[in-house]
Amino acid sequence: MQIDPVLSLAEDIRATDASLIQASRQNEVCYSRERAEQINRLLARLKALYMELLETMPTSAPGAGELLRMVVQRMPVSHADCTAHLSGIAERLCAGRRLHGDLVWLRALADTFLNGPEGNTRLGTLIAHAVHGAALPVLVFRAVTPPARRVPDLRDLAAGPR
Repeated sequence: MQIDPVLSLAEDIRATDASLIQASRQNEVCYSRERAEQINRLLARLKALYMELLETMPTSAPGAGELLRMVVQRMPVSHADCTAHLSGIAERLCAGRRLHGDLVWLRALADTFLNGPEGNTRLGTLIAHAVHGAALPVLVFRAVTPPARRVPDLRDLAAGPR
């Protein structure tokens, strides 16, 4: 089974961000031109990863939850009342639990961001992608089928209980 592309992108973003923070701290202590160029490359990579994230659809509930975690971190201060509810939904999705009420609320929130008076289209797009990923049906494949029940024949029955 293929991993959710949002989960792998989120891991790349975290690793690049950690490298950027470490390089910035080292450059703060002792400036190096090579390190400054490395910081610029890391910033460009981070920007490219975020642009790719805007176009990537999650394929599972945990991927949708990870996307919502990123939305919570970038939510404007004017929408702080939504962040607690949104982070609760993200935690449930990351745990694999999907609730119908959560999906309805997320659809309304995405619509508000995309079409509202103070629209934030990037956050609205991310939330809409998360709703799409969370609403996908879950497929369960059975790797092993139970053995077929053997019907006893007359000779087995005539031998009596064993």
